[in-house]
Amino acid sequence: MTSSLQDLTNVQGDILLDGLPKEVETFWFFDIVDATKFCKNLRVVANREISSTQDVREKRGEIKAFKQQGKAAGGLQVPTVGANISFSAKGLKKISPVVGLNLTTNDQDFEAGMRATAVDKLADPKSPMSSDPIWDPEWHGHEIHGVLLVAGNTPALVKEKLDRIVKLFDGSIKLAFKLDGQVRPGEQKGHEHFGYKDGVSQPAISNIPNLTQDEAFVPPGQDTIDQGVILCGRPGDTQASTRQSRP
Repeated sequence: MTSSLQDLTNVQGDILLDGLPKEVETFWFFDIVDATKFCKNLRVVANREISSTQDVREKRGEIKAFKQQGKAAGGLQVPTVGANISFSAKGLKKISPVVGLNLTTNDQDFEAGMRATAVDKLADPKSPMSSDPIWDPEWHGHEIHGVLLVAGNTPALVKEKLDRIVKLFDGSIKLAFKLDGQVRPGEQKGHEHFGYKDGVSQPAISNIPNLTQDEAFVPPGQDTIDQGVILCGRPGDTQASTRQSRP
């Protein structure tokens, strides 16, 4: 049986609402080289460094108050940085024996990996020499067990937090490659979605608890979907009954 989300500290911060506040962001794709050490250190990283939805709500509230008080004049900003972590199916398979759980998701596309479905389902251009899609070179030759995404309002804050997280993993992961990004400049700022306004195609999630009126506002025309479309084990998760229970 599924139940609605009650605790916003139990969901990472770049999933719900408007996600992590960001002007710059680094995606640090990694391979796990020591699964036992990784799992041990993951708990430390999660407790110290990973931002929850509640963390993001509080930070966005701080930013809003800062602006309302007129403190943003002259380009002053609230120092902002946050991090999330996510895993590929190969990454979950790597740590599954260590945690003693079957981490199979029963999502065929996710389990197959991006490369397997890119040509047929996403219409990515196909390589003339193989069945693989034509991707940038860094996407080939790595298993990619997961990605650390770190976002903030300055490159220095992002680098400092990323370096701290990697150090906490203590050699249990290695860099596959990284991608750095920043918001679009000038009049294009806030229009990251192929030139359209941020979030224009992102649906609202139903029944998120304890939101303010501003946070709960759904613009006209925006879809609202069940929590389980995004969050495992919540109402609307059609695969919930087929997965092993997690502690």
